[in-house]
Amino acid sequence: MDPRDIDAAYKAGITALIEAHGGNASEAMRDPQWRVISERARAGYVLHSNPGVDPEKTLAHFAVDKRVVAEIIGREPETPLRKRKDAYKAAIAEWASSNAGAVVTAAELAAIGETSTSTARAFTVERPDLFWPAKKKGSYEVRDPKADREAEKGRKQ
Repeated sequence: MDPRDIDAAYKAGITALIEAHGGNASEAMRDPQWRVISERARAGYVLHSNPGVDPEKTLAHFAVDKRVVAEIIGREPETPLRKRKDAYKAAIAEWASSNAGAVVTAAELAAIGETSTSTARAFTVERPDLFWPAKKKGSYEVRDPKADREAEKGRKQ
């Protein structure tokens, strides 16, 4: 879509909305449809600026309103993309769940989660239920939180 077409569609939509509100632009601006018209124009520019890229992923990356995305791609959009932070945390936590008892360094966790060493080290601090400092400095023992809770229950009885 050409930028002139995007502008023309935006102006026509806003003009029609103002006319629907009796020519009162202030009133029209409070209408939720104003945002939808604006989002359509923004989505048009996003797609124009990113040719050859998957429209759904591109529009999700630019946080275009889901109603507008559904209009453009012809169906409801899939679940939003996971943030990079969520991806590395999930990768490390998944690895840890199947490797309880292992002793690892922050560098090894960084390789598993495809992140930096300092970020992996911060994750070990954030999740003391999964990682416990090992005897060797800079190493962490991978814990099994479920087993730890069961053992704690057994001790209390």
